[in-house]
Amino acid sequence: MLEEISQSAGKAEERQAEANKKEADLKEESAAISIEKAEAEAALEEALPALEEAAQALQDLRKEDITELRSFAKPHQLVQDVCLCVVLLKGGKDVSWKGAKAMMSDTGFLKSLVEFDKDSLTDKQIKQVKVYFQKSEFTPDEVKAISSAGAGLLKWVYAIVNYYGVAKTVNPKRQAVAHAEKSLRQSSRELVAIQSEVAQLTAQLAELKE
Repeated sequence: MLEEISQSAGKAEERQAEANKKEADLKEESAAISIEKAEAEAALEEALPALEEAAQALQDLRKEDITELRSFAKPHQLVQDVCLCVVLLKGGKDVSWKGAKAMMSDTGFLKSLVEFDKDSLTDKQIKQVKVYFQKSEFTPDEVKAISSAGAGLLKWVYAIVNYYGVAKTVNPKRQAVAHAEKSLRQSSRELVAIQSEVAQLTAQLAELKE
């Protein structure tokens, strides 16, 4: 009897020690995950003002502005370049003024920019667009002197490219957080199982001592 009590007590203590360690590990993991999650969200927050400004620039654009823009046989090169950037970001195949005019002739063109899927972009698209950024005069202020519609579209282009750069850094962090959270949930379930076993062993030990 004494040997049985001793074995049960030893097993209960061993499992309790495991439970205590797992609980401490879980608290540590949870704290680390919270920090990583906050860092990822903070980085994304930095990109939001530019996106909001771009959204406002699109809201300020009227269909008439776009109609006027695409009515030009051959607009200023800067304005053409802005439109070609939009074609590239939207995944258009005909990266020319003709292709840009066809894109803007769609009645849902402005709506498609507002609802644009920013997370579907590729490195290749962004690199192609950044080639145009090398011109020092390729800025919303410079373009605005030529075309207000062009300036509004360029704000959108810059915001999308900026968001992509931030998201590229943040997304791996978000994926790591999601993986860590999944692992944490699994560990929590294991802790519950160990605690349940400890409770059973403790109850058995109490019965043996009676």
